[in-house]
Amino acid sequence: MYNLKNNLMRAAVNLSLLILSFICFLSCDKNDDNLKLTKENGKPSMIQKEDGSKVYFYYDGDKLSEIKEIKGSVASYEYENDDLVSVSYAPEDKAVADGHAFTKFQKMDNNKIRIESSGEPSFDVYKWEIDVFGGLPMRITELGFYSSDPDKAESPLQEGLYYGDFAYDPTMESLLKLTIYNKETNEKVATYTYEYDDKPGAISKIDLPLWYYAYRAYRNRAYFGDYNKLFDCHVNNILGVTIDEVAPEDDAVTEVVWTYDYNDENYPVTQTNNRFDLSQIRITY
Repeated sequence: MYNLKNNLMRAAVNLSLLILSFICFLSCDKNDDNLKLTKENGKPSMIQKEDGSKVYFYYDGDKLSEIKEIKGSVASYEYENDDLVSVSYAPEDKAVADGHAFTKFQKMDNNKIRIESSGEPSFDVYKWEIDVFGGLPMRITELGFYSSDPDKAESPLQEGLYYGDFAYDPTMESLLKLTIYNKETNEKVATYTYEYDDKPGAISKIDLPLWYYAYRAYRNRAYFGDYNKLFDCHVNNILGVTIDEVAPEDDAVTEVVWTYDYNDENYPVTQTNNRFDLSQIRITY
């Protein structure tokens, strides 16, 4: 009787361990994203925010293929003949219906990039154009809002308000200054001046076109939180931005400073700014 009871208890324990192992397998498989490391400096695998949320980076060779924010959005990068042609966005949580959007990129000729961005709920299209000279983005112009109806897509529903001129270091190809102008009057609205460290950039091994970084710098010029400014670290790492607005608000931000911890190869493993709570991110390659 004792042996029978002992065997039954042992079988129950083994069954419990088997169930726990299976649950662990499912759990580990579900969270396996944090194990897919590039192990290559300058090519992030994972960003962890200070609130514990995580962002995963996926690649096809040196091409960025996807950025997945847990409980956020998934950005999918599409290429044709090695050229970036679109980024599409969808909720990471498949149960969430809204949040789909896209941005398309088209080379109009050797010197112009047309950008079209749209998303739920209206899917009206916002358009920009980037002028490129000698491989460097020189100007981005807001063309305005256009209807998603092809029969009404020629004339803007609303004209764009601004354009921006870029000033680059022609040797390093790092953005030094972005100046925003009123499109109608050509009057200067604001200037953003950038400073960098002398260490290799956190995303310096990602193969994306310089005009894409210029587009992001223009669109996100006044957004300093989260991991957004990581995309300014494609050469060296951004240390500061000084904002000079012609007609600033009383509480206008005039300067933001970033600090880093570096690994033994001088690549950043943390990025923190002095303006916002929950601002530190941890970078895993």
